[in-house]
Amino acid sequence: MEVMVCSDINGLRSIILMIMLLLILWSSTTVSSSSSTGINSTSKDRLALMAFKHGINWDPLGVLSSWNDSVHYCQWIGVNCSSHRHVDRVTALNLSSYRLVGSLSPHIGNLTFLRLMDLQNNMLMLTDNSFEGTFPINLTKILNLEYLNLIDNKLQGKFPAQVGFLSKLQSLGLFKNYFTGSIPASPGNLSSLLQLGLWENSLEGSIHEDLGRLTNLTRLHLDNNKLTGTIPYSLYNLSSLLETDFLSNKLSGNIHPDLKLTHH
Repeated sequence: MEVMVCSDINGLRSIILMIMLLLILWSSTTVSSSSSTGINSTSKDRLALMAFKHGINWDPLGVLSSWNDSVHYCQWIGVNCSSHRHVDRVTALNLSSYRLVGSLSPHIGNLTFLRLMDLQNNMLMLTDNSFEGTFPINLTKILNLEYLNLIDNKLQGKFPAQVGFLSKLQSLGLFKNYFTGSIPASPGNLSSLLQLGLWENSLEGSIHEDLGRLTNLTRLHLDNNKLTGTIPYSLYNLSSLLETDFLSNKLSGNIHPDLKLTHH
């Protein structure tokens, strides 16, 4: 009888031990997988930043010299990262008015946690950045983007209809570039948009009435383009509008006095 009891106890211990080993193995696999996923994600952010750096032909202020392996990429000039839930994911890229010259890498679209991108000039009266080429469509994959500023560069081509996918966007500044063609209906999907600046391009065609769906819009600047037709009535219904400018276009008809016109 005692032998049977001992045998049962030993068997139970073996089963418990096996279960514990399986739990430890499962836990290790989960941690390893999670750690690997985190490493892969942050490595992707670093690679995207390096691709941006490689697209720069001239860096007169040497601002990108800090972008090297001697420091973590979250400490690079112009780069901000999350320190909370998504640790070390790039959330902001601010390199305005560093007089950078080059092309804007499409790999920048891999910074999927980016919320702010500012590559414009600032108030220091420095020469503007000089990014060339068409609008990098990969930017429209950064669904967390709230602030996109590519003002005063040399971007060209059609206005990117894919911008309408950036549902969290609050400010879109593309003025002082060389965009052509018409303004598509897609920006009307940006329900969070507060500011839209497209002046000093070569945009043509009519102002799409879908812009009247931007019920949070406070500033709309479309001046110094080649826009035709009349101002759509849908814009008159936007009680949120504080500033508008349509000067130096080819618009017809009278502008309703309810629109709060401002000029640069």
